[in-house]
Amino acid sequence: MLGIWLCYAALENQKEIMDIQELKEVNEAYGKELTSYQEENVKLSKKLKELEQTSQKLEEAQNTLEMLHSKSGDNADKLFSQVKKNENILKANRNSMRTSKLQNAMAVIMSTDVDGDMKIDENEESSLRKSLGSVYNLEISEDDFSKFLDRRSRSIAAVMDFVKVSLEDEEITSKNIRKIFDS
Repeated sequence: MLGIWLCYAALENQKEIMDIQELKEVNEAYGKELTSYQEENVKLSKKLKELEQTSQKLEEAQNTLEMLHSKSGDNADKLFSQVKKNENILKANRNSMRTSKLQNAMAVIMSTDVDGDMKIDENEESSLRKSLGSVYNLEISEDDFSKFLDRRSRSIAAVMDFVKVSLEDEEITSKNIRKIFDS
């Protein structure tokens, strides 16, 4: 009888070891993916700053062109038209960057949903909170985040809404997050 019990215990131990090894592999892959998203967000932030500087320069150019237009005529009209086109391009680039950030967030969220049930379970919550905090360089309150998920049935869609609202000002900030948690 003792032999049967020892075999059963050894089998259970072996299953636990295999489970731990699988979790370790998943965690390592997740860490690599998270680092990749962090690097991409840094690049996107730099690009956004460049675009904002370009926007400022375009606004200055527009003001100058408006002044020239009042004095010169047709040539200024053509330049003014070009500035307007450049503004539209800048707006499209900003939308593209926001979309990229949302895609990065979606990838982080989906990779956290280990069991694929489209819900953030309690065992996935901490990892998601830490990942979002790390990717966007913020402190996200564990308690507030947990309550937020509970109020919204822990769905991935709710977490995406969280990220979308957080990006309203083109950058996730603690102020944006506080506004979401209070809603």
